Amino acid sequence: SNPSSTLGIATVSGLKPYWFATADGEVSGNPVAVRGVVYFTTNAGTVYAVSKKSGALIWKRKLDGSPINSGPLDDNGLLFISTSAGRVFALKPANGSEVWKTGVIFGSLPDALRASPKAWNGIIYQSLGGTNDNKYERGGVVAIDEKTGYVLWHEDLVQYAGGGSAVFGPPAIIPQLNELVVTTGNPTPYPSNADAANQGPVPAGSDYYSDSLVALSLKDGHILWAHQVHASDPNDYDFIAAPNVIVLP
Repeated sequence: SNPSSTLGIATVSGLKPYWFATADGEVSGNPVAVRGVVYFTTNAGTVYAVSKKSGALIWKRKLDGSPINSGPLDDNGLLFISTSAGRVFALKPANGSEVWKTGVIFGSLPDALRASPKAWNGIIYQSLGGTNDNKYERGGVVAIDEKTGYVLWHEDLVQYAGGGSAVFGPPAIIPQLNELVVTTGNPTPYPSNADAANQGPVPAGSDYYSDSLVALSLKDGHILWAHQVHASDPNDYDFIAAPNVIVLP
């Protein structure tokens, strides 16, 4: 909704493409447009920078070879990218050169970081977890120093021996309350999971933060509160979208 737009029933037929930029794979995350440049990422693991005016290529860069399923973040003069292999990269927006990269936060698991990073007060907050329902994937949040890539804290949201509770979207940050809020997916293994025959279903009451809205401390990541919608979920009722923070009058 854009009340000031001239777009309407009478004018919509006049819409036409302004420019088109080709890429080497699916673009799953939202692009970012800053300083006359549009930055976007692809499932082939490439970061692109193109002209906002023409779509002409300025630079492109492969990172760790894994798919990039989220959009880039521009903050404090750097471009931050998270990959499926479990790394977060900081790049120079002018040419894509690497400033720093983290180690593999999630081990060798595929599909590890699907959400775009979020920034507040010099810290990157990165959601953890993918969509493969791998019993070893454990959802959570990690805080990273923007300048150095140093991991400040890592909060695991899984409270039993299995996995799950993936955080698919970026956290919502509420600085007035010193908290960030995330939504989570189902526990794994669950009855329809391929590993269920060997592992059994999730024990009742064993994974308190799956299928939940969870608030964590911005300072150190400890859990402040949680509200679970589906306990011991056998039906894959994930929260996929990020939470929204709405300021009321």
